[in-house]
Amino acid sequence: AAPPQVVTFDAAGTLMKLRGSEGLHFRDALLMHVGDVRLPRPDAFQEAYERAYAEQCVRQPCFGCGAGVSSEEWWLPVMKNTYEIVLGNSIFGDKAWADEVDFDADESQDMMEKLYADLYYNVFGAAGGGAGAWELRPDVELVLAALKAEQACEGVTIGVVSNFDDRLPEILESLGIMQYIDFVVTSRQVGQEKPSRVVFDLAMQRAKTLKGEKAVAGPQYCLHVGETFSKDIEGAAAAGWQSILLHDDAAAVEDFDELEERLESGLKPGLHYEDAGDLWPVLQRFGVKVPDRVLHTTSVRLEHYHEDIDIEVMDL
Repeated sequence: AAPPQVVTFDAAGTLMKLRGSEGLHFRDALLMHVGDVRLPRPDAFQEAYERAYAEQCVRQPCFGCGAGVSSEEWWLPVMKNTYEIVLGNSIFGDKAWADEVDFDADESQDMMEKLYADLYYNVFGAAGGGAGAWELRPDVELVLAALKAEQACEGVTIGVVSNFDDRLPEILESLGIMQYIDFVVTSRQVGQEKPSRVVFDLAMQRAKTLKGEKAVAGPQYCLHVGETFSKDIEGAAAAGWQSILLHDDAAAVEDFDELEERLESGLKPGLHYEDAGDLWPVLQRFGVKVPDRVLHTTSVRLEHYHEDIDIEVMDL
């Protein structure tokens, strides 16, 4: 098969990941602002965050695109409700809390506003002079640099296609990889989320705008890499793209029966994709020899053709 002319990556979970859970960072940020007080465990904050985030996504999809709110304004109810779910209707409404932190109402309001700004801009953003809670996944910069430097990859357009808000380009810049990326498409910009075909069609059009109509022969010459089957793989397939499913250590399977069951549950006729434990297989699409490495996820790569599952065991 001809090598891809466009390669796009999902952001969170594919190029970058959080250092610890969202709940851990919510808890730590609160401790930074109120001092050494007793707090519930991080998993309580995580559960609350997931609930608050899901509810806000229903109220205002795509991080508020078209709703007349900024990304920061969209996130404010998520942050506020996360703390309220864990700590009560008012973070200092409980007498034990009020006695322990010794803040009056005005001080409490001022502290919470600073806390929300810290979470949005510094912890989960990139305004603090670093990448906040984000870090690159292993070998990401090496693979991106090779895509730009290898002669076999000459002319390829690299993009990021992610269900994310306005902060993404700054975060990628703070992580040191924006220099390799030609364009970024987010659900906040588009007003649609993966797996919508609109997102992938717009990404291909961005590549054509950058490199010219003839630089992208069609969707079959576009490759998307992501870690979520329903959003990344099915979305890419619906748009006619190639795709690679990146799986993490946490998704490792114990045996072939479990692997086959997991794949069959999401398999659809005509869906083709490759399963990989890291990003190096992207370079293999261009015929680039990749370094020997040990994958801690699984030693299985998969290609799927209609209703058949063809499994090839590779020695890594």
